[in-house]
Amino acid sequence: MLLAGYNAGMMLGPETTATYTVAKIIDAMNRDVVITKPPERVVSLAPSVTEILFALGLGDKVVGVTSFCNYPPQVVNMTKEGKIEIVGGYPRFKCRESNST
Repeated sequence: MLLAGYNAGMMLGPETTATYTVAKIIDAMNRDVVITKPPERVVSLAPSVTEILFALGLGDKVVGVTSFCNYPPQVVNMTKEGKIEIVGGYPRFKCRESNST
């Protein structure tokens, strides 16, 4: 699943469950999208989002970043080690399905 952030759609309203808040959005193609569990893999499409994900302790869930994402320093190391894939840069992203993304 490619999750760029909730700004890609309009938030309809959260429903709280015992362990997770269900997110209901309408995407850019006017489709209803319901996220019922926390994302297992995240592709960050902006350096600021990458930095926030790592600051929140979610760096282990990041599997893809742009060619401009170079902070925090472990992002660079993880891309060199093949743990994070570079999915392109502005304005061209490699939108494809792979085992990691």
